[in-house]
Amino acid sequence: MLPANNHIDKDLFHRISLGEERAFRQLFHTYNKTLFPFIVSLVKSDADAKEIIQEIFLNLWINRLQLSQVENPGGWLHTMTANSAYSHLRKEARYAK
Repeated sequence: MLPANNHIDKDLFHRISLGEERAFRQLFHTYNKTLFPFIVSLVKSDADAKEIIQEIFLNLWINRLQLSQVENPGGWLHTMTANSAYSHLRKEARYAK
């Protein structure tokens, strides 16, 4: 499901942790291709999925100093994505009540 090159992803995370915007764009374009359909499959809305993706990558950039400590970037992104999507679904369910 997710790109599986841990060495390259760890390098990207390290470069992002140093503030390299080019590495951030590369990571975004690589993972957006797989994370977006995954989120849509959970939340059933392209608009909501786009918002969730933006939040995930915004938080990644804001907290970039910790990225060099992540051992499995792909797994970390997948977990962060799933947690964000489930959080969104919980908010929607509360709103519906």
